Amino acid sequence: NTNVSLPASLQTIYGGGVVINGPGYWIVQGQADDPPLFLEHLHSGYDTVVTLHHASSRPVVIRHSSGLRYQPDCQHGNVPGDLFLEDVIPHLGLSLCNGQRVWARQLNTEEPVLDVNATGTNTSLWILGWKLEKGAEGLANVTQGARLEAMSVFAYTTSRPASLTKPAFLAQDGGQVSVSLREFNADHNPFKVLACEQRNGQDGCLFANTTYPGMVGGAGGHGFALLNMFK
Repeated sequence: NTNVSLPASLQTIYGGGVVINGPGYWIVQGQADDPPLFLEHLHSGYDTVVTLHHASSRPVVIRHSSGLRYQPDCQHGNVPGDLFLEDVIPHLGLSLCNGQRVWARQLNTEEPVLDVNATGTNTSLWILGWKLEKGAEGLANVTQGARLEAMSVFAYTTSRPASLTKPAFLAQDGGQVSVSLREFNADHNPFKVLACEQRNGQDGCLFANTTYPGMVGGAGGHGFALLNMFK
């Protein structure tokens, strides 16, 4: 139940697989030209989560960890430093600030509602190897010029009502999405709409049972780029 400051002089926290009980906040301090902060082999309990509060411009690297809640400080136009994730299961998905940049490899999000929310010009999220679960309200919303590029995505979707018509990926107001996706749904209720772009009150959508120029599908997999559905 305490807040802990992580100063610029601190370069690495190596947990050795230890489970850290919260609640509490770890507050990242430092500047963009400071050495990155490494958090490795750390785990947090699902009901007693430790929150990493990232307000500074210092880069952060999280590796081989699970259960930590990542919270960027988006207030007053603040842009947190670059975020690098490798072999990470974040608590409750990812939300990114305007202008933030994230690189991830072997990412596993299990958010019951929405896995990724990225908004704002110059916000970018690049993922190689992404496993998702649940997806009750979609997998990612990318808005206001943000960009998402994800390769080798496996969606194990559950807990979704049959009446749901929301797309797996939603791009709004200039958001850009490029994804290679394979989905398995144990309830025989996969996404009917793979992706939609919304602009000026219009919807352009890519459905799972149709093709779109540049789309490659087969064996239950889909590859698509949703850059401009209104050309």
